[in-house]
Amino acid sequence: MNGPGRKPSRLATRLAFGLVLMIAINAEAADYPLPVDRIRKFVAEFLKESQGSSAVSVAYANLGGEKEPQVLLYFSGSEWCGSGGCTLIVLQKSAGALEPVGHTTVTRLPISVLSSRSHGWHDLAVWSAGGGGVPHQALLAFDGKHYPGNPSMAPPIVAPDDDFLVGDLLVWKEAKPGALQASTFEAAERDYRQREMELAAAGNCDASQASMNLCSLHRFKQADVRLNVAYDWLRGRGEGAVAGKRLQESQRAWLRFVDADCLYQVGPREDSGTTWPLEQNNCMADHTLARVRHLKKLLDCSSAGCPGH
Repeated sequence: MNGPGRKPSRLATRLAFGLVLMIAINAEAADYPLPVDRIRKFVAEFLKESQGSSAVSVAYANLGGEKEPQVLLYFSGSEWCGSGGCTLIVLQKSAGALEPVGHTTVTRLPISVLSSRSHGWHDLAVWSAGGGGVPHQALLAFDGKHYPGNPSMAPPIVAPDDDFLVGDLLVWKEAKPGALQASTFEAAERDYRQREMELAAAGNCDASQASMNLCSLHRFKQADVRLNVAYDWLRGRGEGAVAGKRLQESQRAWLRFVDADCLYQVGPREDSGTTWPLEQNNCMADHTLARVRHLKKLLDCSSAGCPGH
């Protein structure tokens, strides 16, 4: 999923992300939270009958409140996807083995973790377009043993008026199954540990300057994921090559404007103090959320006077 809308790495490098990430890594052990070799073996076994091309995306999330997180695997490809979406697997480490606690079909990204819980496990929100219904976020509630297998049968989630997605959106690391190397899991682990630090700080953002920096960073990163989703959906609406090119150019112009405006508002990092990450993160987040609302308005527009029509 490339394109000028998907610029988390370009935008995040302007923030104090590197420093915060270094702290997160040094504060934890270097061991993987789940056995990488067993996960790779699970993927190989899961795909051994596959005849077509497949890809797998990896994310870690602490769903059950235990010390070790669960691993989420999102399988895409002709054999694992239908018109309604693809396949999500949730793995839990149990007695030294990996046990699936979720096998959900017709699921689309994005996937988010909700603050609500069922049987002690966080609920998940997945994008569902199965069963011929209107695409929507569906609630996957843990039943004590597993997450539901079909989100089109799960209750829909109504997003607030000022947003179109609920929950804390996960960031995925994608690889071909044959190239599912340790580096994929290392990247997923770094994202997980960083996210855990940000969520911990969110419990008391005003506790310190470091906490405020972490909270503002998480706010920006969540806004950036939403922007990527809205932009990708708008590009995928099939409005034609000319309209797609114009959207791409407008997004690139917007990115240049945000860089320039936040430089004007906040100033360069080398001329600022410890509050620069907070101010920069908030500037970027405010611009990004405004852009998300604008793109969502375009997505909702379907009349003859809308762009691309």
